[in-house]
Amino acid sequence: MTATPLQILLVDHHEIDLYIAQRNLEKAFRQAEICTFPDSQVAIEFFKTQAAPGFQGNRFLPDLILVEIHMPVLNGPEFLRSLYKLDGAYKKNRAYLTHATYADRMETNVSAGWAGFIQKPLTPERIREILQDFPTCTQQ
Repeated sequence: MTATPLQILLVDHHEIDLYIAQRNLEKAFRQAEICTFPDSQVAIEFFKTQAAPGFQGNRFLPDLILVEIHMPVLNGPEFLRSLYKLDGAYKKNRAYLTHATYADRMETNVSAGWAGFIQKPLTPERIREILQDFPTCTQQ
């Protein structure tokens, strides 16, 4: 029986942070499927399509969601609330808000809609730490 590859969603309007995170994750988790979006609204439209009745393709159901807390249009919490309203099997307990600074103050933003906060840069070590809490995730 083959394990399902780890699916990771990255949403960040800072293109450099998005690129660095993606490269770090690709190196650390070679078999992972990583889906990135620099625009939170475009990401929601992608998931609306996937959640639509009659969708024929393979759904991307992220095991881990990493979303920048401060974004234009839909910020991190707004993005997650919109995602969870869709008719899909999106794992609410596996979403982390990200930000480069103010880690001590960001913990107050953690609510029932997400698992916690992770400070940038998103290194493989930080990702492995949070994946330890998810026994069903396969780490490669």
